[in-house]
Amino acid sequence: MFTMVSTELMIVREALERDPSNYGVGILHLATGRIVLRPFNDLRHRGGHVELVEEFEWPPDQCLGFIVARPGGESLMVNISHLNTQAGPLQMPTGTFRNILLTLRQCWAGMAASGIPG
Repeated sequence: MFTMVSTELMIVREALERDPSNYGVGILHLATGRIVLRPFNDLRHRGGHVELVEEFEWPPDQCLGFIVARPGGESLMVNISHLNTQAGPLQMPTGTFRNILLTLRQCWAGMAASGIPG
């Protein structure tokens, strides 16, 4: 399983609720297992996955990417990023993406259990 900072998940969720045309940019740093999330509109240069990787000074070849969207008010995680092409197609391996989804769900459940509305 991977790790993440729960406030990043909350910030992305709130940004998407305010502006449904915005989306979340997510990366997984393979070396540490750390998931990072940011609203696209919060990225200074609108550089997507690459800008987020550069912010953390991680080598791009150690990262995989995904997108969080809220079409119709429903959260949708999309397995797509040019960072993933190092492993072949635009999608990361299915098992890795499944573990990212599990981490996000458990983080959200943990926040809900702590009384954070969602």
